[in-house]
Amino acid sequence: MAGNGIHLVAAAGSVRPGNFTSKALALVVDEIRLVGSRCGDFSVALGLLAEGAIKVRELVSRTFPLEQGLEAFQYLERPSCLKVLLAPSPA
Repeated sequence: MAGNGIHLVAAAGSVRPGNFTSKALALVVDEIRLVGSRCGDFSVALGLLAEGAIKVRELVSRTFPLEQGLEAFQYLERPSCLKVLLAPSPA
């Protein structure tokens, strides 16, 4: 089974797709969750962040207390909104 990562996963387990191929039947029969991701190599992005080349604070449109989570999601519907943060209450 060279190149097939499914045989390494226990029944009802999870696998993240990488460089492997598989038959979909193994996912169904063994009830394996296939967890996807849009992420790639972070090294370039982390380097830019470390250099201060990306102004991340400017990407946050507004910060809400955690208790106002529903309002925060409504705020996200604004076309001008990029990101919101939910801040937990101080202990």
